Amino acid sequence: MPKMSPIRIFHTLWTKPLREDRIPVTLLCYAISLHYARQMGAEVVLHTDKFGAELLALLPYDEVCIDLDAIPEDIKRFWAYGKLFATQREPLGSVHIDGDVFLRDRSLERLFRTDADLVTQSEEGGEWRTDYTYELSQAAINIEQLPNNVGLYYPLSYNCGVVQLNNRELKDRYLDTYFRTVEMSLADSSYEEREKMIKAKFGDRGSIIPDIVTEQQFLHELAQNYNTKTILTGDVRVDGIRKGYTHLCTAAKYEMQNEIEALLQQINPDLLKKIKKHKYYKPYSKNENVLGSYTKQVAR
Repeated sequence: MPKMSPIRIFHTLWTKPLREDRIPVTLLCYAISLHYARQMGAEVVLHTDKFGAELLALLPYDEVCIDLDAIPEDIKRFWAYGKLFATQREPLGSVHIDGDVFLRDRSLERLFRTDADLVTQSEEGGEWRTDYTYELSQAAINIEQLPNNVGLYYPLSYNCGVVQLNNRELKDRYLDTYFRTVEMSLADSSYEEREKMIKAKFGDRGSIIPDIVTEQQFLHELAQNYNTKTILTGDVRVDGIRKGYTHLCTAAKYEMQNEIEALLQQINPDLLKKIKKHKYYKPYSKNENVLGSYTKQVAR
């Protein structure tokens, strides 16, 4: 029986939206994510810009594509743009994982050998949402006629910590919808004033993050007539532990540097030594254990 070719996984790091104080945790997370992906036997590729290539030069990627410098200067509020820009250049079936996604169980590899048109991390709906971020982001975009007939107030979305597009038609429609919506939004001269008004009215009841609509909500809506699968179901935290899947998907991870560093020490101490010598790496200023048993839990 012929040996199967390895799964192709790609990371993206577009550094223009990256804050300097978040570089240490970014380095740690990408190192851990890469470690587990390679442990799974995958070919792992990085799409980045020149500064990103410098930041991650010590990580052993199979291929580094310095292509994100081509992103236009006026792309500011769309933080997923680099991911979609790279997805456009990747072959069908490549798996994008965020730099803070850890595929800890090698058996997860089988999920990407599938006849599904789309594989994502998990589905998100009203029961998951704790504030009005989706509603506020939809109101900020405020475009009546969107590409490919997607609806701005569609109620569901996918968490895109992992995305594998295996259907050419779906991939093309998704990318076309995303990039055309970004162009329409950037051409809307009333956007910034509308955003200020929404923030003043709703205060801390949510954030305005347009890409959770354009990246995550639109993908769910466009995929409804296709064969889709999610890695996690039900209680995603419980299911993630059971399946060996971790996604540090909130800003809380930037307060967890000591814990994340301890995890890398467990799984790849040589790589941690290299990172600690990186000119952009700084120790965390607070000496506190944020999540207690977190490191032991995810290292299993």
